Amino acid sequence: MTNSITIRKFLSVLSLCLAQLLLFSCSKDESDPITEDPSEDPGEQSTVMVTTLVQSLGANDGLAVDKEGNIYASNFENWSPTGGSGNEILKITPDGTVTTYASGLSGPLDIEITSSGDVYVINDNNGSNGNVVQIMSDGTLNELATISGWPAGITSDADGNLFISNFKASTIHKLSADGALTELVNDSQLTGCVGIDMDENGSIYAANYNNGKVFKVTSDGTVSLIASISGVVSGFGIGYMAYFDGSLYATGIGSNKIYQIDLDGSVKTFAGSGKDAHTDGLLLSAGFRNPNGIAFDENNKVMYVLDYGQPSLRKVEFE
Repeated sequence: MTNSITIRKFLSVLSLCLAQLLLFSCSKDESDPITEDPSEDPGEQSTVMVTTLVQSLGANDGLAVDKEGNIYASNFENWSPTGGSGNEILKITPDGTVTTYASGLSGPLDIEITSSGDVYVINDNNGSNGNVVQIMSDGTLNELATISGWPAGITSDADGNLFISNFKASTIHKLSADGALTELVNDSQLTGCVGIDMDENGSIYAANYNNGKVFKVTSDGTVSLIASISGVVSGFGIGYMAYFDGSLYATGIGSNKIYQIDLDGSVKTFAGSGKDAHTDGLLLSAGFRNPNGIAFDENNKVMYVLDYGQPSLRKVEFE
């Protein structure tokens, strides 16, 4: 009971700090194209289960999966206005064996593994800027770029170019494979976006942490709203987001749900009862505690989710 109360108090303070950082309204726009989060009957769902791969994991933020199916999890750890207190990235094998992949970081956030196998992480946000860091094969850290604001999410295209969302600014930056940093787009709607991923056509999708809005950004920088997820917690809405097999999957960090967003903007709850509970079970019966990082093993059709409130690695094997 005491631990539960402590966690809830911490999350309340966290939400308040994030809201104060942004200084902008998160009120819902009545013109949003999608506002539905239809409730679903757990009795009608398939036999797909949410299970726990690692019960107590020393990581709580971003996730990525390499071609061999190994999972990488960043430990942002505890929040402060000048970054996180964690310093490691863990590597987890598909059978659940955990080792330290990299250390010496400072509040690492999202992780990206490119098609060539290079590993990148957003690191060392200090309230004014943060860094894009490459983790070399020997574990050394190679700082590639510094971005103003609060760079948060990272994804890549087939050519190894990186794209970085910004929680505290209205930008998405492109870091080319040759090291050139450019501002791909600057649009006020993108302020607060963390989760970011790309489809096979090169379109970028970014999800707003504060209000649950999901945007599409084309290669020429055009921004359009494709969905607004109802039921998220204002100021504590969408943690991260991943693209898989024609749909986007976003973690409702405050609502304790995983949402599926089709590219036409339709939204449904994919997993999670909405209860603040760490319980395995059928998709809509299972409980999450502030689901945050999300990534896919595309070869084996496995989704991984990292709980923030009770750091643990969850697993969904698609039928």
